[in-house]
Amino acid sequence: MVFSTADGVMFRLSVAWEHPSPSKKWLINCGELVLDFAKEEVWKGGELILQEKRDKLKMMLESFLRGEYDTKSRERAMRNIKLLERVQELLTSS
Repeated sequence: MVFSTADGVMFRLSVAWEHPSPSKKWLINCGELVLDFAKEEVWKGGELILQEKRDKLKMMLESFLRGEYDTKSRERAMRNIKLLERVQELLTSS
């Protein structure tokens, strides 16, 4: 966990692997405003003010099949796959 200041505003940053039940939320002003990226919800003062229901995986696959993907994203994914394959090779050979 990191405690720091940016432009005079104090903040705390923690990463998912430091938490027993990770989530994709930003808590702003001590939780007065909550941005839940996993559920695509925005909460203000405990009240749901915005929610988008959509199947992100389906949208990504449809975009890919139409050829509308970012080639740099594809390259990064390929590098990550190759890296994971190399790690697996190293783990199984030792």
